Amino acid sequence: MHLASPMRTRASTALTLTTLAAAALLSTLPAQASHVGEDTVVDQQTIASNDQLLTSLRQWENAPEAVRTARLEQLVQRAAARKERLARLIERNPQVALARLLPTALRERLPAAARAQVEQDVELRGEVVAEIASDVASGYARQRFFLRTQAANGNAAGVLEIKLGERDNSERALLGWAGKQVRLKGSQLERQLLVHAQRDVQVLAADGTAVTNGATTPTITPVVTGNQKTLVILTSFNDKPMACSAADVTSYVFGSGSSVHTSMQESSRNLVGFTGTVVGPYNIPYSSSGSCD
Repeated sequence: MHLASPMRTRASTALTLTTLAAAALLSTLPAQASHVGEDTVVDQQTIASNDQLLTSLRQWENAPEAVRTARLEQLVQRAAARKERLARLIERNPQVALARLLPTALRERLPAAARAQVEQDVELRGEVVAEIASDVASGYARQRFFLRTQAANGNAAGVLEIKLGERDNSERALLGWAGKQVRLKGSQLERQLLVHAQRDVQVLAADGTAVTNGATTPTITPVVTGNQKTLVILTSFNDKPMACSAADVTSYVFGSGSSVHTSMQESSRNLVGFTGTVVGPYNIPYSSSGSCD
């Protein structure tokens, strides 16, 4: 009869207890911050993926050599599935996604192939860039923020979308960093960068020294403020007359109701708005389906 050594038994027990503790932590952290509807569904899917990953990890660690390769393949597949769900949650609700990240000790237990599929702790330096996308018809404006990094220490230059894991003043803080060089740390998943808190960001001076901690950035004046004078030019094609009037577009863009102007004022805390003129429509003497040379 074969008896397991006491040391191996204790090690196996310790691993099991660690896995159970991590599973409890990842699944019981508060989910009430999730929005109703799809946000809640994505959050629950991420929790389920965390549970499945932990189960597969435990099975791989305890698997006999004959089935270890198969267990590894299953572990990598579940890590990849979790990556897709976590990415969606980071995009929709970074505050909740922060609670679904794997603890560092757990990530270090993953084999290299599976570890490549999960979030990584990073410290980066670069310029924060703001992008504003507007839907004129609906009066909707969305702001996105990116970190443009430079090649350094063997790492290639790139662009990562920044999400902030704090709810209070998060958008104002991101506006404060726009156009500035920063040094920050966070969790990277593919092209997403989840910054845990404002204190994890330092704004840099021209010589690379820190001039402020990220937690104080709400007092920084954004790069763009005030009413932006805008000219809107309406055009039509020979086979596509303009479906709306200049008065309609004026209301969509500059109106006091639901418009690009009021949406931008709301999202920027009244720091940015739009005023201007709508002209046209001017006919472009081509077919809308023709080629553009």
